[in-house]
Amino acid sequence: MNKRVLFVDWETFFDSKGGYGLKEISVTEYVRDSRFKPHGIGYQYLDQDKAHWVSGEHQLAAFIGSVDWANTTVVAHNVKFDGAILAWRYGVKPYLWVDTQALGKAALGEQVSSYSLRSLATYLGLPPKGELTCDGVLEPSAQQLAELGEYCKRDVELCKGIYEKLMPQFPQNQIWHMDWTIRAFVEPRLSLTENVLVAGVQKEKERREAAIKASGLDKRVLASNQQFARHLQSLGIEVRTKISGRTGKAIPAFAKTDEGLAVLQRSNPCLYAARIASKANLLETRGESLLRVARTGLFPFDVGFSGAVQTHRYSGGRGAGGNPQNFTRNSFLRDAVSAPEGHSLVVGDFAAIELRILAWLANEPQLIHKIINNEDVYSSFASLFYKRTVTKADLVERQFGKCAILGLGYGMGGDKFQATVKNQLKLDISDGDAYKTIRLYRTTYFNVPKLWQFAANVIPLIASDRIASLHFAPFIKVRKNALVLPSGLTIRYPNLRRVGDEWVYDVYRKKYESEPTKLYGGKLIENICQALAGELCKEAIGRLESEFKVPCVGQVHDEILAVMPTAAAFVAVEAMAEAMQQPPKWWPQIRLKSEVGYGPTWSTAKK
Repeated sequence: MNKRVLFVDWETFFDSKGGYGLKEISVTEYVRDSRFKPHGIGYQYLDQDKAHWVSGEHQLAAFIGSVDWANTTVVAHNVKFDGAILAWRYGVKPYLWVDTQALGKAALGEQVSSYSLRSLATYLGLPPKGELTCDGVLEPSAQQLAELGEYCKRDVELCKGIYEKLMPQFPQNQIWHMDWTIRAFVEPRLSLTENVLVAGVQKEKERREAAIKASGLDKRVLASNQQFARHLQSLGIEVRTKISGRTGKAIPAFAKTDEGLAVLQRSNPCLYAARIASKANLLETRGESLLRVARTGLFPFDVGFSGAVQTHRYSGGRGAGGNPQNFTRNSFLRDAVSAPEGHSLVVGDFAAIELRILAWLANEPQLIHKIINNEDVYSSFASLFYKRTVTKADLVERQFGKCAILGLGYGMGGDKFQATVKNQLKLDISDGDAYKTIRLYRTTYFNVPKLWQFAANVIPLIASDRIASLHFAPFIKVRKNALVLPSGLTIRYPNLRRVGDEWVYDVYRKKYESEPTKLYGGKLIENICQALAGELCKEAIGRLESEFKVPCVGQVHDEILAVMPTAAAFVAVEAMAEAMQQPPKWWPQIRLKSEVGYGPTWSTAKK
């Protein structure tokens, strides 16, 4: 890239007992806090053998001033932290940002238990990370500062070692996309409206308190599994149980997705609402977290590169008071996210992107025909099931059709489909109706089950040493224990092998322990569809910024957020629609669709 590569690591004051640390507050609050104090920075250029340490206010200012940032790529482990310090405290804007933590996720996938500096260094055979803490030390002594410097320099050298080992495995075309996720955080453009958050938090508190009061029970009884179970039994209500995965003993089935709580919701909605109110206060806590961030300045949008490590889709992070992917639609959280004065938020949402990918992979004529003709696929399937015309006005029936179309495309069985319908629609369906729906789906869209079988036949090829491509997706290459996506990123299946009649591969579900997980045709197709959805979203963001000069500021699920002057918002809407709907060069056949709107807030832009 003809740019110098600089590895950095900040050491800063923190006080866990005083509630000032990255375990206690978000990165945004931490860096913007009045207590923030840098002890020093470790740095090393790619062409240097040793790391260096700089401390002291004047020395730090001199070092910052000596770097040609416009021609420098900055690399750090969890670079959003180090980048936030450089950008917000020193006004630094480098040529590119690179994160070795994200690099580990992208290059290694589920082969490792953790992406911490220590874990990656151990996995890659690098020297061990040191141990040192200056917790609560505002003014380190000369000796403490020297020890901190040695500790920091080792971390910098480990970061450089991780970069040197993993960067050759990382597609160069993805560097820009990684940099974009970091810029979305360290160069924030959005605001948070305090009064909206204050009102939203208060309303949510009042709603929860009213639900608890209406039950006539103490909150402690409602929140306790055992006490709540005893109360239900005293009313003659059956308490269903399940086996705890942690203890192996029977416990009350009171999770939101459990059958026991679903039964209670139908038989005694008042008690159900009170139980939920006593346990779940996510909107309230997220609102309070965002309120703290709002009082510090602009809202950094936290997007995680290869956050979904298997499929490489972007994820959301909690670096700014809450994961934006959890800001539910029609909630005050989205109401509070706004564009700067004189600007509008432009929000585009891919329409049924995974369904479209599945339809074209399977070459399924019924789905492709309806998609091309802009027919309502969900209502159409519901009409087949209910044997009458279902329209968007039939909310429950259409939602059932949507549940089937989106849920059954990857080979879901009857039990899971029943549970999905109950969880999403609060609707009970019999075993017979569940299997009737599955048969209807598979006979109506007959090429989809064929696709699962094609994928199942590919699994032995993935486990072999042969190099090939998928005949139903020639733009995806097969390598040993992996599929290579059009971008060059890989879906990995470590140690893929046959055990009895099943194919399994190893993943780290628990820290430091790998365990086998099954791979079958439907799951392989699910991985591919989700990964390709991520590829299409990245390409759209890249096209928007490079071709249309529309600055993108965030991304969640299948939505892209941009900010434009209000006078040019309508032009940006057209540009976003074109960028999102344009098929990629590697798959010109697929037909994409997006819904784009704009407004002063996230909610008004995405109705």
